[in-house]
Amino acid sequence: MQPPEVADLYGAAGDAEVLVVGAGIGGLACAVALSRAGFDVRVTEQAEELREIGAGLQLAPNAVKALRHWGLEEAVAAVSVVSQSVEYFDLETGEHLFSSVLGLAAAARYGAPVHQMHRADLLGILADALPAGTVTLGRRATDFDVRDSGVTVRFADGGTMQTQLLVGADGLRSPIRQKLARPEPPRFTGTVGWRGLLTRERAEALGFGHACYCYLGRGRSIVLYWLRSGEVLNVIGFVPVDEIQRESWTESGDVDSFRRSFATAHPRVRRLVGSVESAFITGVYDREPLDVWTDRRVTLLGDAAHPVAPYLAQGAGQAIEDAAVLSAALSAQRGPTDSRSWTGAAASAALTHYERTRRPRTTKLQAVARATESFWHERDPEQIHARNGRFRGITRIDPLGETVWSWLFDYNPVTQSYDPSASRSAGITSSREDHRLARAGSQQAMEAWRGAFTPGDYAAGWKGLRRAYERMLTTVCSPAPGVCTEHVDAGGVPALWVRPQGRHPANPVVVLYLHGGGYIGGAAAAGIDLAARLADAVNGQALAVDYRLAPESPYPSALDDAMCALRWLVERTEHETKIILAGDSAGGALAACAALRARDEELPPVAGVYAMSPLADLSLGSPSIDEREGTDAAVSRDLLTDMSACYLQGRDPQDPYASPAFGEFRGTPPLLVHAAANEALVNDATRLVERVVATGGNATLRLYDDEVHAFQLFRFSPDAAEALAEFGRFAHSWLNRTAPAG
Repeated sequence: MQPPEVADLYGAAGDAEVLVVGAGIGGLACAVALSRAGFDVRVTEQAEELREIGAGLQLAPNAVKALRHWGLEEAVAAVSVVSQSVEYFDLETGEHLFSSVLGLAAAARYGAPVHQMHRADLLGILADALPAGTVTLGRRATDFDVRDSGVTVRFADGGTMQTQLLVGADGLRSPIRQKLARPEPPRFTGTVGWRGLLTRERAEALGFGHACYCYLGRGRSIVLYWLRSGEVLNVIGFVPVDEIQRESWTESGDVDSFRRSFATAHPRVRRLVGSVESAFITGVYDREPLDVWTDRRVTLLGDAAHPVAPYLAQGAGQAIEDAAVLSAALSAQRGPTDSRSWTGAAASAALTHYERTRRPRTTKLQAVARATESFWHERDPEQIHARNGRFRGITRIDPLGETVWSWLFDYNPVTQSYDPSASRSAGITSSREDHRLARAGSQQAMEAWRGAFTPGDYAAGWKGLRRAYERMLTTVCSPAPGVCTEHVDAGGVPALWVRPQGRHPANPVVVLYLHGGGYIGGAAAAGIDLAARLADAVNGQALAVDYRLAPESPYPSALDDAMCALRWLVERTEHETKIILAGDSAGGALAACAALRARDEELPPVAGVYAMSPLADLSLGSPSIDEREGTDAAVSRDLLTDMSACYLQGRDPQDPYASPAFGEFRGTPPLLVHAAANEALVNDATRLVERVVATGGNATLRLYDDEVHAFQLFRFSPDAAEALAEFGRFAHSWLNRTAPAG
């Protein structure tokens, strides 16, 4: 039998303007978007019928906005359930940890609701929206050749097809990706998902309403949400693969094994699992983010480009986003609407624009999804305790969960193409790619912050951020030659004596240095350079404190350790010794908190406090956090929320010992505050100074233009030397005082 020719499938004209390989949700969404925009689009699919593996999916507002634009939201609403909330529980104890309100509140806040539906239903809606003859089944694309004039696609049956533009939407094991990008296999995460359904009657008898439920346990989790207009409850149980007790596993599974994996769960969960009569198993896979997924006239979409672990419920949503952005990019480059001829330059420009728009966002999402899997499936009891505490902290700081979801849900793929002036960063870094500072040294410091965190660091959660922050400091901010250090036990707290070259240990001025890192990162050893320069500014020495970090050691652990070190200094030093508290970012706030507590404990007064870019309000109430969104490379509201939640874990964020912006400062030592005028925490700095003065204390503020957060960390920053010189003048003006100001 001769292989079918192009004319047999597509008519005598032969060429397709755009060929989409793969008729899953991403491929069909791409075809819908392009056909709605007037493109001649064809889809080929290797399967003999349209089908989707798995029962359910969730469509968040970001995806629903695209479906609405294509006129499909009403059809989706007819077969879906609008989730009212996402509820998180501890799998073993049943403790309720956190709730994100959705429903009408999400629709009002993000522009669309969250729909939960069966995959087959969405696939049918997309297929029905296409012109007849768009999709050809039973043809597996195996290879392609791209030239300046077009693309030749080859199929397993020996046939070929010519197209102007090729979109590989052929899934996790995409042959198009194999040719276009790195050839490595998908990464198996070591986790498999049990997938089953419960009838509405059984689910309601167990007390499950119209919400999404996430039970998080030791190395496992269960996710529940509704399908088919609320008639069935989708059940997904994630477990380690080594608990599947047979030599190999297929799509069908023994539910007794499923039940054994959740034998230690809360009774309500055990009853739920016991009610599941049949289930099938799928492995959880992803891939490393690609550096490039476009070559001239060929690009990738959906799982072929950026397969993502399912823990953010964004796999289908990101493919839909891809489709909307690709359609917009092609429309912007297209010539007359009746022309199907693409020059090589126009094709490359459109597809490159699409990739550059999408890749930062999908890279971040892949990393965050990996971090979420690790976070959900912690095994260590200490880390589980820390995880649950972080949820309590978010409940207190962000009860609607906006900072958890807004970076995903706010996005509108129809209108938000690659726009350097957009207010929100799309990728790993918290600053926009186009944002630059005027001076070379300031820009160098911004690039240091931008490059501090990689996708791999984000994928490792707070542990990865901790590792990355210390790596950045030790690499970019290494101490000058001749700085001497000595490990010491400072009242039960590890610390480092830091002495500039030639400085005698008996010098009468000591800077008690508290490092930054948002309470979840940083270390005394990583802050040696700044500690040495602080010591040099006052002609003294520094004691850098290794206080305990969150989330393992939440509030007030950091403050307790700072106070232990301060008491130790007071007890061991001569009467003539003067102590100055200093810190950057969280350490700057911690220095102010230590001054408050030292006064309240009636310790001998310190000579002064120096706070550099202090994180002074853990309730995150400063307007500049949102006003500087996309321009501060060091911090964002999302990151600050995570840091605050990890540290406070449900404690009052307006406690003055955690947030000095709410303190009473009468009787405390004088305070010097420095910050960058253009950083996200500038209002934390100004509010702290205003609060000190309003409550009877003494405070001085200076803001530096064209600088980064905690710019004093970087000795090459243009104003670092001047700032530390001012600190030295400030300190010496108070060193001879024996009583605190005010």
